[in-house]
Amino acid sequence: TAGTVATYHGNTVTQQSSGGQFSVNTWHHLAVSRSGTTQKIFIDGTEIKSDTVSTDYDGTTALHIGNAANNSLFYEGWLRDVRFVKGSSVYGGNFTPPTEPLTAITNTQLLTGNLPYFGDASTNNRTATMSGTAATEALGPYDYFEDSDGVVGSVHIDQGEGQLSVTDYANVFNFGNGDWTVEGWYRLEREDQATNMLWSTRGSSTYREML
Repeated sequence: TAGTVATYHGNTVTQQSSGGQFSVNTWHHLAVSRSGTTQKIFIDGTEIKSDTVSTDYDGTTALHIGNAANNSLFYEGWLRDVRFVKGSSVYGGNFTPPTEPLTAITNTQLLTGNLPYFGDASTNNRTATMSGTAATEALGPYDYFEDSDGVVGSVHIDQGEGQLSVTDYANVFNFGNGDWTVEGWYRLEREDQATNMLWSTRGSSTYREML
């Protein structure tokens, strides 16, 4: 409800922005990018937080998009163009938010939420599995794809009802202490949730996640 963005490793916050950064029923572009030990949070192309973070990010379970990896803390809203880049930092400073669908740039491990079906638009063609009531809908920050059945590229997730999961978490998410970037468009539907998990994986009984 405070509109903050935070990254976690285990149950420890590794980085957290100030409040008021996210608002409901509005598309926001979010990017978290690390180069060396410098980790930055960008919202709508503006750098809002920069910290020294040397955390060795890893996980041992499937990557969940839309909730925590123990099936809790569900996100409720829409997402579009969720891109995981492992091995390079895409953004070093302020940038203009994309006005067209993201593409699979160098080191892209997963690009989802931008097809008329649940899948991966990167060259890796990883399987993104839908569960619950997650569905594609005709809503996006710029444009959307529509097929003959009206199925489109942005994904809507109901609170407590759905998620996307990718079992190939090691290649997508296990960043270690290297460079990485995760970004995407998000439109939060409710403001009465204390925590909306955007993506997460899990190791033992602790989270490795970003909210």
